Amino acid sequence: MFLVSKTFITDLILIGFVLVCIVHEHEAALFERQSQNKNSTRTSDEKLEPGPLLFRPSARTSHFSGCERFFVENVEPSLTGTASNKRSICHISQKGQLLFGFAAQHDVIRKIPDWSAFRITQIDTNARRSTYFKQDESLKPKDSQASNADYTGSVFNKGHLIAFSFQPPAKEASVTNLYTNAAPQYPSFNQHIWYPKGEQRLKKYAKDECLAKDGAMYVVVGTQGEIGRIGNRQVTIPKYFWTAACCIMKDKVASFAYYGENKEKDSSVQDVSVSQLQTFLKGINYEINIFPANSKCANSNNIVEI
Repeated sequence: MFLVSKTFITDLILIGFVLVCIVHEHEAALFERQSQNKNSTRTSDEKLEPGPLLFRPSARTSHFSGCERFFVENVEPSLTGTASNKRSICHISQKGQLLFGFAAQHDVIRKIPDWSAFRITQIDTNARRSTYFKQDESLKPKDSQASNADYTGSVFNKGHLIAFSFQPPAKEASVTNLYTNAAPQYPSFNQHIWYPKGEQRLKKYAKDECLAKDGAMYVVVGTQGEIGRIGNRQVTIPKYFWTAACCIMKDKVASFAYYGENKEKDSSVQDVSVSQLQTFLKGINYEINIFPANSKCANSNNIVEI
């Protein structure tokens, strides 16, 4: 009887142990499903946008969350360089179908953007150039960008990359007046070369051709090289400014590019294809793929005159 009882007790213990394991496994699976449901609900909630006007300022080191609409097929330019020196800047707001803001890759050593990007949805033909700039609160520390003091006493203009007039006519366009969207330009180059022979022609094409044909107009403006520095923060004065544009229409793609040397006199704007611009920049140790998601933008067969 003693042996039977011992075996019986042992069996009961084993059965109990198995039951405990089954219950524990069931509770763990139930907890995991509940956690997944909570996470799924949270993700859905995060996608809900409050109201018609959105504004997302951010400074990130690896991506452009929220500003993907400023890039062809949502992919930003690919630029070689030291990643630790780069910060991804995103400022975006929206009213209906109109977009405001810019995306930029900012170099915290040079204290200026490598490039800024935007999708033009409407041109402000009556916009006046603003000289008021302020620091970008989304970029820390503040000494990784220019300030008003750096320009005080210098001969240089605060040169927009994404122009104020590329934005629709509304107060939200003032977001372009940040130092993460500007670099020092000689006044003569800014006012007599870059603006009339570059920006004005780009705006005319965007308004009269691309947008008139329901196209999507993507623009990237960049800086390259160095001819000196200004201010206590040693803000780089770039040697070159460049622009690349790609219009995505229903039945075709059209693109163009140009660049100019930032100097006090005898400068000009050179019209090139996107591919030629990339080759030129590569020749001065600046390798970039401006529209990596759509090779048609860099195809020389798609170049248009502006």
